[in-house]
Amino acid sequence: MLKNMNLFTIIMAFIVSFINFAQAYNSLIEDMMVSFYFHGVGGTLIFILHMTALIYYVRDKKKAEQIS
Repeated sequence: MLKNMNLFTIIMAFIVSFINFAQAYNSLIEDMMVSFYFHGVGGTLIFILHMTALIYYVRDKKKAEQIS
């Protein structure tokens, strides 16, 4: 799954992740702790997953450049 993502999908996922962090911060300000943890953990998981996909993407691009 991670190797089939294109750069646009990865960038959009980072944007979604940062929106999730903004919602977590807003929940913290409004003192809704369950929502804060939900959005914080969700944003972190999205960020980690797509950071890994970005690493795979860059690695595959470098391999393709070395081959040609």
